[in-house]
Amino acid sequence: MSLQEKIDQDLKQAMISRDETRLSTLRFLKSALKYSAIEKKTDSLSDADIQQLIQKQIKQRKESIDQFMKGNRKDLADKEVREAEILESYLPKQCPMPNSRLWCAPRLPQRVSVQKKISEK
Repeated sequence: MSLQEKIDQDLKQAMISRDETRLSTLRFLKSALKYSAIEKKTDSLSDADIQQLIQKQIKQRKESIDQFMKGNRKDLADKEVREAEILESYLPKQCPMPNSRLWCAPRLPQRVSVQKKISEK
């Protein structure tokens, strides 16, 4: 199932379950996807394009959260946090330790060679 199909399916499920936050977030995302497809003059976007657009939406939400927190609008900041969490669920899982390449990337041969060099010293 493509990412676009998953978003469409989750949008329908949100309508059925009457989850207003998820519904409004997915409608906004679907609108952004349609706008981007029109801008690129194509019928559908690839999963990579959709992921880039979702990352852009998350970045906008995080900037809004910062602004709302500075303006003492915790209620609006909480809403943006929930929307960002919904959007993040459509992205692949990120590495838990972004500073450590040894744990994130499947580089077992390189890791073994690094360990050998360390043990030789």
